[in-house]
Amino acid sequence: MPTGTINKTYSVPGYTSRTAKVTRTADNAGIWGGPDAPIPLNAANQMSDYAEGAANVVTGNLTGGHGETTGTFDFYWQESSVDKVRYGVPVTIATNAITTTNVGAGDDFPTSPDAQPVLCKQKEIATSIDGDEVALFWVVLAFGNVSATGRGHVDFQEANDTQVGEVNVSGILQGTTVVDFDIEGGVTNPITGNLVLHSQVTHNDTTYTPDFEMVVLVDSTL
Repeated sequence: MPTGTINKTYSVPGYTSRTAKVTRTADNAGIWGGPDAPIPLNAANQMSDYAEGAANVVTGNLTGGHGETTGTFDFYWQESSVDKVRYGVPVTIATNAITTTNVGAGDDFPTSPDAQPVLCKQKEIATSIDGDEVALFWVVLAFGNVSATGRGHVDFQEANDTQVGEVNVSGILQGTTVVDFDIEGGVTNPITGNLVLHSQVTHNDTTYTPDFEMVVLVDSTL
């Protein structure tokens, strides 16, 4: 039976460091990505000439040579220093010009033309998970450079693309962003309900493109 462990150390000068350790044993573990089998995400691109017409319908431009094509994207920006994301947005790209429709979830697009969001095409990853049996899981975005400043988003979906749950991945440290959920320990499970068949993953770092990693410990007795 696999065992998963999370260690967190709290330390500052003049304070005796404390370490919090969580260990969970489960029936099996699902592993996606990692150093031996990296799953690179798509590149993120900065918008220019951003404008919102009707509610949540926006237009703008990308820099030439971006290499993007029409598809489904997530958008990242800040408002009053608060991180925002709108995800699952269909985007039409004609040369450098982009146009959205009023489809998507998350935060409403900003009305200010100064927002200039970053957009990233969703990367679909096959992730078969019965969320109701998850004891512990974590998601990692490994940017590979200590100068990276990115965050990310994961939309867990059924086979028909209906959302089961979603998580934001933030709090970057030394080029790696991690979010963890100790469900057995009482943390709210964000992926309960129907079976997860795949996940749509993005990030917002226009300089460094991360690899996706996820570990899920499943306990059928939960």
